[in-house]
Amino acid sequence: LTPRRVDLLKIVHRERPASIYRLAKLAGRSLKNVQQDVALLARVGLLELTRSSSSRRSLVPSVDYDAVRLELSIR
Repeated sequence: LTPRRVDLLKIVHRERPASIYRLAKLAGRSLKNVQQDVALLARVGLLELTRSSSSRRSLVPSVDYDAVRLELSIR
């Protein structure tokens, strides 16, 4: 998790953007970079993507938790 990816999670949780495009605007980042980060966050299970009811092409990001606890063993 990079600081920018953590910021995306916080923005999704707080603002509940209706699309990845809106998330990029709220984050002040390029759409392409946000799309890549959102795809990674969804792939590892930290963010959920659902199809928008108003537009089949739009994906709506969501975060349904308040905290993440990471435990990493290197044994």
